[in-house]
Amino acid sequence: GLAGAGVAAAALTTDTPTEGSPVIDSVTDNVGNPDGASVPLASNGATNDATPTLSGRTTPGAVVTVRDGDTVLGTTTANPDGAWTFTPTTPLADGGHSLTASTTADGVTSTSAPFVVNVDTKPPVAALAVNDVTADNLITAQEAGLETMPVTGKATGEFRPGDVVTVAVNGKTFTGNVNEQGNFSVNVPTTDLLADPDTQLEVTLAATDAAGNTANVPGSKDYNVQAGLGPNTAPVNSLPTTAQTAVSGTAKDIAGISVNDADGNLATAKLSVLNGILNVSLNGATISGGANGSPTFTLSGTQAQINA
Repeated sequence: GLAGAGVAAAALTTDTPTEGSPVIDSVTDNVGNPDGASVPLASNGATNDATPTLSGRTTPGAVVTVRDGDTVLGTTTANPDGAWTFTPTTPLADGGHSLTASTTADGVTSTSAPFVVNVDTKPPVAALAVNDVTADNLITAQEAGLETMPVTGKATGEFRPGDVVTVAVNGKTFTGNVNEQGNFSVNVPTTDLLADPDTQLEVTLAATDAAGNTANVPGSKDYNVQAGLGPNTAPVNSLPTTAQTAVSGTAKDIAGISVNDADGNLATAKLSVLNGILNVSLNGATISGGANGSPTFTLSGTQAQINA
């Protein structure tokens, strides 16, 4: 099929043929076109229809022989108005084909001008490059205030202007189109760039070649987010692995408390005692008690303060 409008070109036309001289008026692509349409081909044009339909005119009732070069593809008979059509039963191989129509009357064979079709049924070969999201590929606090940020890149190889580019980020998709040079720019909400769990752009080009074949061409780009701006990762608290006993009236150090916070945010660990007095050396962190009579206390501070 030939995707998109404007691909079809004028078919070959002549005046009414003389007795016994056939003409090929058109060759149509019938595969993969929008709404199942048949699209006229230009001579020497490309198609992914390996069995295109030929239409023409000749003497009413004449037997028309259709050839590909010297190879006979088949025959058909002109109707009472002299019109004829022919569709190959055996698919044409990928490559160029010089199609002709001929008739024979009184031992004399007349042959039409050739109509050349180039069959291409292979998917387009293309590549997709995705640019850094910023000059240094890092979304800073200042850039985080932007409503959207452009995701840009370039397609190379076989594609058509207007082919669709889809950007997937944070479980959502956003679309744009490539221009004649293959460049694209898709605006993506900055909040989604910040919230994406793996900070990776997944980009796909729905590429179309001159014959109408299509293929999904993938691309990706990892990017970075300034600390504290991305998704908040819960801190990992480590507490003593063995029970520790405090003797009444005797100071007791509780060892083995640490916090690992990937985001560098404030971290919290909980300490519990039962039937005793809790004494803690804080180094900048703070401790708060639970409800009256509760054995639970909350230790708060930065990772460095708690681990000190």
